[in-house]
Amino acid sequence: MLEFTAVPFHRISRKRIDASMARKKKKATKPKARTAAPKSGFQWTDRRFTLALFVGALLLRLIYIVEISGTPMAGVPIGDGESYDLWARDIAAGNWLGSEIFYAAPLYPYFLGVLYAVFGPNLIVVRCVQALMGAAACLMIRDASARFFDEKTGRLAGVLTAIYPTAVYFDGLIQKTSLAFFLFSCLLFILGRLKQQPGPQLTLAAGLLLGLMGITRENALILLPVLLLWFWVVFSKEPPVKRAAYTALLPAGLILVVLPVTIRNQVVAGEFTLTTSNLGTNLWIGNNPEADGCYAPLRFGRSDWKFERLDATELAEEEAGRDLTPAGVSAFWRDKTLSAIADDPGRWLMLMGRKMLLVWNAVEIADTEDIYTYSGWSVLLGLLLLVFHFGILCPLAAFGIWQTRTRWRELWPLYLIAAAYAGSVVLFFIFDRFRFPVVGVLLPFAAAGLVTLRDSWSNRRNECLIGLGIALAVAIMTNLPLLPRADFTANSHVNVGNVLAREGDYQGAVAEFEKALAANPNLYLARIALGNAYVNTGQVQKALPHLQKAVDLNPNAPQAQSQLGLVQLVRGETRKAVASFRKAVTLDPDLQEALNNLAWVLATDPDETLRDGAEAVALAERARDLSQGKNAGYLDTLAAAYARAGRFQDAVAAAEQAIALAEQQGDRDKAQKIKARLTLYGQEQAYESR
Repeated sequence: MLEFTAVPFHRISRKRIDASMARKKKKATKPKARTAAPKSGFQWTDRRFTLALFVGALLLRLIYIVEISGTPMAGVPIGDGESYDLWARDIAAGNWLGSEIFYAAPLYPYFLGVLYAVFGPNLIVVRCVQALMGAAACLMIRDASARFFDEKTGRLAGVLTAIYPTAVYFDGLIQKTSLAFFLFSCLLFILGRLKQQPGPQLTLAAGLLLGLMGITRENALILLPVLLLWFWVVFSKEPPVKRAAYTALLPAGLILVVLPVTIRNQVVAGEFTLTTSNLGTNLWIGNNPEADGCYAPLRFGRSDWKFERLDATELAEEEAGRDLTPAGVSAFWRDKTLSAIADDPGRWLMLMGRKMLLVWNAVEIADTEDIYTYSGWSVLLGLLLLVFHFGILCPLAAFGIWQTRTRWRELWPLYLIAAAYAGSVVLFFIFDRFRFPVVGVLLPFAAAGLVTLRDSWSNRRNECLIGLGIALAVAIMTNLPLLPRADFTANSHVNVGNVLAREGDYQGAVAEFEKALAANPNLYLARIALGNAYVNTGQVQKALPHLQKAVDLNPNAPQAQSQLGLVQLVRGETRKAVASFRKAVTLDPDLQEALNNLAWVLATDPDETLRDGAEAVALAERARDLSQGKNAGYLDTLAAAYARAGRFQDAVAAAEQAIALAEQQGDRDKAQKIKARLTLYGQEQAYESR
């Protein structure tokens, strides 16, 4: 028969059984939390994940920097980046104080200036430092997310920040966006710690960070009332006097940072300006009767940073009929904006609605450089942009807000921070780099939504379906085709082509301009640039149809008229050229090349019916004044105009200045040509003196 091995019986006392049953009963009756309670925040003891997150984020950024290092844009900053680079070089050379009221926020140029002073003007070093800041920002976002939500959310938010393509992209640009996002993430880091351990030191630190943000992006100062309200609530358990004192440390920290900038403006210009003098101008650009939510220069076709301050001042003084200080110029445009809004409030409200849609739209609205062009140069950026972009982030964040709605009493500061910052952008005009700091708030909510999705789908499916419905509605709204991406790609190719043309690579420039026209055939700026490139390669016949098309597309574009006139002049169609130059000068009295070219024809053309010495002198003097006497060609034209007007002594003096300047700039061929004309002026002067 079969025998079974006896299993030993373990005796368990009745007392142990009762204790075990009691524990199970207590666990079974414990109510299940709808959402995870906040834990201890960023676990610095978890060194492996922390190190992996930092190193991973840094490697992604460094790989991207290597990928774009061979592109035409790598060594030549453009747009605002060019202005920051020149400003930083001036600072590194020792001009730390400057001589004018700040028109642009100063912190980023001074940040660059310090790097240039230490490492030289090396853009690779700048990009690597920004990559380090971007990787550090991932840790700051992780910490803040862990403290506002929970540890799982914190980890995922850090990873999402590391792989977010726009963050990688901006860390590689010579723009202040990288610094602004780093400061914003540091502010969120401080706020997360304040939420769990309120204290005066952290309040002061928040004020200092807000001040630094204010001298990086002035609109960040709109967060002051939001944070004041929150800190008043945070310190509600303190006695009234201490509560007020602790809350007051926030503006105190802000003042400690901003006050030196205000004092500096007062010292150099004798006028009170808190940070910068561009508020009124930007209000008008974003809210004038012709505004569409995007940037448009005050004078048509003059979107270069070199013209913005000059145009704002000249137009304001012309309309006001008197000289204006920088603060007076800002006040002029502010009052003009408010008057335009009061005249047609309905139009302005519709404009604000459009800008609200644009600020939450998936398209990254660029000015001089765009992420879509860079994604064509970088495999990494292209892959990241394919799977994760603003049009995906917003729906995820909306779902996260729904999932964590029962904790609104803890999270309302984040709601207000995102709404206030986005609103501050809507007040002006929309660029991707302006709205980017809002991403620092959206990423934690997106992470919270993903973390809670599985549990919510299993236990509260109906509520989860509502949240997914909300996310779908937000996805549809965010991804509305409001602006074509091809327009930004076309603009970037034009800018790349301009860089190549500046370096003398006209064949490469032609290729870039043709790419721009392939993206947007109606971009008249690309037509003008392509026509110029063809002229410089000696292909005048190919240039003419593009310039004529540019004029057809935009008859009121002075650059198109001016460049068409130049081609007509090369083709021997002098009278047509004069007509085109006159049209350009009429459209833009300050267009230097048109002034110079018209003056040259009037001074040198063999057709006596076209020659006019007096007008030539007036035009050439205007071109010289606008160029501040730093263009040898303009001085050469001025000498010819003086000679045509019979002022040979002035002609000799202008020619000598032109020769000296050309030799100083290393242009020997130009210097030799001017010397030949100088000889003729000298002979004419000697003849006149007899």
